[in-house]
Amino acid sequence: MLLFLLRSHPHSARFPPLCCSINHPPFPRTGRPQLPTSIRVDSRVAHGTLRGWTTSQGYTLLTAPLELALECLPPLARRLLARLNPLLGATLTLGPEDRPLAVRLSVVPQDALLPAAACLVRVDPLEVTLSSSGALLEPLARLRSLGGAVPRLPERVSAGVSGLEAVVDDGGGLTAAALDLTLMLPARTRVGLTTWGSAALHHPERLDWVVAVPGATLQALGVRGVEEDRGVAMLVTGSPLAPTPQLARFGADLARVIVTQAAGDTLRSKRSPLSVLPDWLAQHVSLGLEGDAAQGTVQLPPPSSQRDKGEEKVGKEEDSDAS
Repeated sequence: MLLFLLRSHPHSARFPPLCCSINHPPFPRTGRPQLPTSIRVDSRVAHGTLRGWTTSQGYTLLTAPLELALECLPPLARRLLARLNPLLGATLTLGPEDRPLAVRLSVVPQDALLPAAACLVRVDPLEVTLSSSGALLEPLARLRSLGGAVPRLPERVSAGVSGLEAVVDDGGGLTAAALDLTLMLPARTRVGLTTWGSAALHHPERLDWVVAVPGATLQALGVRGVEEDRGVAMLVTGSPLAPTPQLARFGADLARVIVTQAAGDTLRSKRSPLSVLPDWLAQHVSLGLEGDAAQGTVQLPPPSSQRDKGEEKVGKEEDSDAS
């Protein structure tokens, strides 16, 4: 998924493989490396390292990703996460009584050069608190209204966030890889959501985002019939500051899955009038119902662990080809 994002990005061809240390030859316009550069920041709220070479044209050619560890107060945490995932940043809730959010991130600039027109940013997994009134959790509220076994959401919901991965450019463009959320709800209920998309953060602002309820989550909440690698998706449009969830379409897709499940249960019931159908005809009807349910679902991106394995494999292949 991440490699797809990089290759689809206008500057993608110049991003080095992430699984390896940066070993990128200088380009003619950047000049030749002249002086080794090493910068280390150590303070109460920030730690970071930058290693590379200063070139004859004033660029910094990195020899490793820029690593940062930050203790983010609420305003900075919201701003940083909103820059990488607008829905997550808008839903994040941190009060004065909350501890600063510890964020560890790495930055790989285009061409491994600073300044850069685009950067790949990766943030380590986080534990955050979300507001239940945000657009990010709207799918669970709609699922509850349609009879899903979703507990009533408290005002503040604890969530585990998988690593964030996004390509950000200096024109305000954002392309984010799939982000997996694990929500801790009342009654020891854990549910998952997956979200990804693209946005324009500068004028004219634009948001094309997806929040999907995976099949595994639907099954845990009493809605069967959706494979684990698929999910029911809610589209979110508008702008990063004013997201507009497409609730009507999401509700229709979710209702299709629920009705199809009910119809399948009826078909398989011994008391159903359809139970007198020949087995071959009943099987065709059942397959038809499964097809109807699939029309309301989308294919989910691979889990983050599989994306990491894919990056390593491709990176090694590219290294062997280069040699």
